[in-house]
Amino acid sequence: RLMKVFKTKSIIPYGQVELDDEGAAYNTAWHSNAAVLSEVGTLQVEFRYLAKITGRMEYATDAMRALDALLKIGTQDGLYPTLIQNIQVRPSFANDEISIGAGGDSFY
Repeated sequence: RLMKVFKTKSIIPYGQVELDDEGAAYNTAWHSNAAVLSEVGTLQVEFRYLAKITGRMEYATDAMRALDALLKIGTQDGLYPTLIQNIQVRPSFANDEISIGAGGDSFY
């Protein structure tokens, strides 16, 4: 059920998932068209560890696919804005705010 977060057109994950059988995955209301950069980073750690302890490598694979898609977006200085548009096939920056604090910390 957790894998629903990666069922976006862009593979950049949603920020929320309902864990019941019919539950949906979605971006929260305050950033409904975008993923939060720090969440993409956090999922790298969490899903790779989940893959290790369960032996189900698809957890790590989908997290890595999301990171790969994000890294394909060019930056001028290697820093990423805190919001990444994830509702279209090609992900793009949804804002121009750079932060190593809230919104960006877990990515770096």
